[in-house]
Amino acid sequence: MDRDDGARAWQERRPVTTLDTPGARLQPLHDVRGIYAELRRRGLLDPLRALQRPSAFKSLVALGFDWACILAAWALVLWAPLHLALLTVPLAVLLMGARQRALGNLLHEAGHKMLCGSRGLNDHLADLAVGIPTLSPVRCYRAKHLKHHAHLGVAESDPDFIHAEEDLQGTAWSLFARHFFDRGMFLSNLCGNWGSLSARERVAAAVWWALLLGALALAAGPAGALVFAVLWIVARMTVFHGITVFREISDHVGLQPGSVLGFTRNSPHKPVLSFFLHPHENNYHLTHHLAPTVPFHRLRAAHKIFMQVPEYAAAHQCDSYFSGRRSVIACWVRGCLRWHRGGKSAAEAEA
Repeated sequence: MDRDDGARAWQERRPVTTLDTPGARLQPLHDVRGIYAELRRRGLLDPLRALQRPSAFKSLVALGFDWACILAAWALVLWAPLHLALLTVPLAVLLMGARQRALGNLLHEAGHKMLCGSRGLNDHLADLAVGIPTLSPVRCYRAKHLKHHAHLGVAESDPDFIHAEEDLQGTAWSLFARHFFDRGMFLSNLCGNWGSLSARERVAAAVWWALLLGALALAAGPAGALVFAVLWIVARMTVFHGITVFREISDHVGLQPGSVLGFTRNSPHKPVLSFFLHPHENNYHLTHHLAPTVPFHRLRAAHKIFMQVPEYAAAHQCDSYFSGRRSVIACWVRGCLRWHRGGKSAAEAEA
């Protein structure tokens, strides 16, 4: 059987469904089953399974690096000469907001119990380092995020579903602006899951911030602690919010709901841009949906394994962020060239 015949047979497999939530449309998972059948046929399942081991050490290094960058951004503003403030403050906000997003990606890892092998340690570490200070305890995040995986692309059930055909007729930047200025998304990115926090979690957040700001006040005075608080909030409102909107759109918007392969894209791995837009290998989003038990530091290796499956290789694999027809933003909207399964535009595919 040649590649074209194999792909056709794979696409024509009878869909199977796993969701049984009353009132929800069942999500076809035939593409996932097909991918794993092909992995098994090629002898790639064992190498993939070998990647399903979280590393507490690498998670601690990642958490430490992100917080070190955040504190470095604060120190840059605090101790740089005042006449450089027009340069240092924007740089600090950019760096702090980017690492706030990176911490959010590590909270995502904890939601899948992939920070470390022990679930108890996984959750406590995630809450202490990320969940409590960002008002998003891992229990709240996990409950919401696992629904996204289970109900991917089902508008009524997927809590992260922001794909709307009426938003896809303009430009990529009008789509970005539409979500960036969305009040609900802004408040969610600024306030986390505040409305879902228990009284105990709210007290924990207040104590956490009191301890941190108290320590910073001891180190740099009350004004220094105030500078950190202002930088944190401004970064959260601007850079963190903007990166999160970009990431949310890039994961699924503009694609075709109904399957994992058809409704999920991988963004490119670009050392500088990925540091800001997709830290901790978060660009491999299709890989993650197919293998959510692979930790962030092994997603690139998992992607290389999946790339040996023709159907995965032919899926939405972007090679740049902003330029070219295979860029991330090129397939946010409908009026652009599309390459999925043959490289035709939407109009050409319908003709």
